[in-house]
Amino acid sequence: MKQRIYFTCLILLLPILIFSQGKILLNAWAEAELSHASANSHYYFNEIHENNIGWHVGMNNINALVNAKLNAKFSVNLRAQFSRYKGEVFNQFRLPLANIKYTNEEKNFSLSLGRSITAFGSFSALQHPKERTFINLPLAYSYFLNISSAFGFNEMMGQSDFLVNENVDWGTTLIYYGAYSDGLLLDWNIKPDKANLKFAITNHASNIFNGKKVKLKNYGFNSRLQLQPTLFWEQGISLSHGSFFQKMYGEIDFENLNLKQTMIGTDFKLGFGFWEISGELLGGLYSVPIFGFPSIEIEEEKKLLGTYSARLNVKYELPVLSGLYLAYGFEYLSFSKYDRFNLDEAQKWDEDIYRHQLALGYKITDFLLLRSNYMLQPFRDASINSRESAMLSTWRSSLTLLF
Repeated sequence: MKQRIYFTCLILLLPILIFSQGKILLNAWAEAELSHASANSHYYFNEIHENNIGWHVGMNNINALVNAKLNAKFSVNLRAQFSRYKGEVFNQFRLPLANIKYTNEEKNFSLSLGRSITAFGSFSALQHPKERTFINLPLAYSYFLNISSAFGFNEMMGQSDFLVNENVDWGTTLIYYGAYSDGLLLDWNIKPDKANLKFAITNHASNIFNGKKVKLKNYGFNSRLQLQPTLFWEQGISLSHGSFFQKMYGEIDFENLNLKQTMIGTDFKLGFGFWEISGELLGGLYSVPIFGFPSIEIEEEKKLLGTYSARLNVKYELPVLSGLYLAYGFEYLSFSKYDRFNLDEAQKWDEDIYRHQLALGYKITDFLLLRSNYMLQPFRDASINSRESAMLSTWRSSLTLLF
């Protein structure tokens, strides 16, 4: 199966190489990682697979970016990636980016058709390791919530005694971890270096990616307005909405469901000398039914379930050594309350969680980047003491070779 995928990609690349007449830009990087994770770690909680707990070293990902100019206005953009499947085995091949782009420099806009980077949020555009302060993805992109793209909400998501067609459903993240989507993307420089608008029409909400299990009836859009009032201040405003049904369980089909997600967010970045302070506040609202268990049935009445995510990063570049930085990050993910049976017994639909991170990074040369990241991720639960909280910690170090 994988050989077929590689062969298909090669066939798709050949006409691009021919018609581009040699105007090809290639950017690539490879990343190896050494990690150590605590006993309660799991890919769906902190990106470390349960089989890689303890000391583990190996390749994390290999990426190749291709920009092939067909003429003065049209170009083709591709990104090929080998990575670990669910953080475990290095055997996954993907095309996270694949689009044809029309650029009108006179009008300061471009249109991309195909698979592009999600417009929503400030983190989505940070696809290259040298653009990311921390190794770990933000909670909004990596922590799986009690919302399934197959049937909606269930508070027992991810537990081994909650099976649907003999499968454990881990739910979905607030924003799809790959931060890309299929559709038509408008990128408009309203006022160069001052105001930029990205707006994409897609066939899914921001929390999933369009795959073979996504129904064509899904729809969505995502957008971000970026403003730069001064040289040291950037501000962004994001909005997205869409449906996200996926047929996950074969004969068990909840196709008539209309699962919806609405997202709004704002972000900022301030730079003062060797200091950089950045942050983002996201709010999400789901319109989903409740999935009954163990009766395996859907309650007709939909619930509005809210969540918000906040993160704040502080980065300091040491003047004594060019390319060396220290950073601290704090994140918080919280959930609204719901009353399933309208008995005035409201409770949160998922457990609040927060995270502390410390990072050290050093750009050794133009071709080598070294990063180290410690993360403490305790659950916000009074029954969990500090020792048990530490059991949800990770330490990761990566060495990136840039081509």
